[in-house]
Amino acid sequence: MSWQIIVTKILGICAALNVVLNLIFIPKYSYIAASATTVVTEFTSLALAFVWSAKIGYGIFNKKFAGIVTKVIIASALMGIFIRYFYGLNLVVLILFSVLLYFVVLYVVRGIDKEDRTLARRAIGKRE
Repeated sequence: MSWQIIVTKILGICAALNVVLNLIFIPKYSYIAASATTVVTEFTSLALAFVWSAKIGYGIFNKKFAGIVTKVIIASALMGIFIRYFYGLNLVVLILFSVLLYFVVLYVVRGIDKEDRTLARRAIGKRE
């Protein structure tokens, strides 16, 4: 089964779950229920994607995957601390510096490999 079919099935399940939960909870709890059902739906989507990924050999217990996730968590945590500390800056400036910090930290902890650089070059239209 191709990954497109599996992703479509996961998204279909999550869309149905979101509609059902919204119909049940929004009449009583209003916008709080809408936000909560969205979180539940997104978590379900993530969980189903993890289960499917594990079945094809890309599970979270893969040593390589754990290393990559650790590097991303480090970069994200430092970016979050930066945003928290400098929250008074102009929003556009804060976003630009946060993104820059994220990628610099990711580069420093070797979270960006040759394949990532190649994909980035292709995305901006440069040839190898």
